[in-house]
Amino acid sequence: ILELGFESDLYVANALVDMYSRMGLLDRARQVFDEMPVRDLVSWNSLISGYSSHGYYEEALELYHELRNSWIVPDSFTVSSVLPAFGNLLVVKEGQGLHGFALKSGVDSVVVVNN
Repeated sequence: ILELGFESDLYVANALVDMYSRMGLLDRARQVFDEMPVRDLVSWNSLISGYSSHGYYEEALELYHELRNSWIVPDSFTVSSVLPAFGNLLVVKEGQGLHGFALKSGVDSVVVVNN
């Protein structure tokens, strides 16, 4: 991919982050993510979901906080990906804050978040 000049293509980079995350190769996923010149919500969601689904809850929360400090607004996929991290780390106040965000933004009406 690098030899073909696709390393800066957002869609290709997102696909790589998602692939590495699903495979549990989170160091590789993070490396691609960190080297991306531009990130969108798919970039963030792929890595947050990867961390959370493989039990790296602290990393998922850290990345979620970074996302919240960026200009990108989380969506229902973000919320459903990071909720297990809040629950497993027993951070009740932050979990309540996330629930408040979900209510205000309307993402709580999405089935996957409600479940």
